[in-house]
Amino acid sequence: MEVKRLLFLPLKGFYPPDRWTSSIYHYKGRTTRVCTWSLNREVIWGATARILLNLLALLGQHPIPGGHNVTCLD
Repeated sequence: MEVKRLLFLPLKGFYPPDRWTSSIYHYKGRTTRVCTWSLNREVIWGATARILLNLLALLGQHPIPGGHNVTCLD
């Protein structure tokens, strides 16, 4: 299942840096860093989180220190 449900949230809810984390993800012998946004029980991660970060960067509101050059927290 690609989409479980839709979330309708104000864009400003994605700006606080403390809602963003990252972790190492292992899948089929490959390792990558995965971005995650969370608030309460809502979670957006993976490609969707990276797309959201790119959108915020284009709007000049990138939430992660380092701004446009950062795609995920280290």
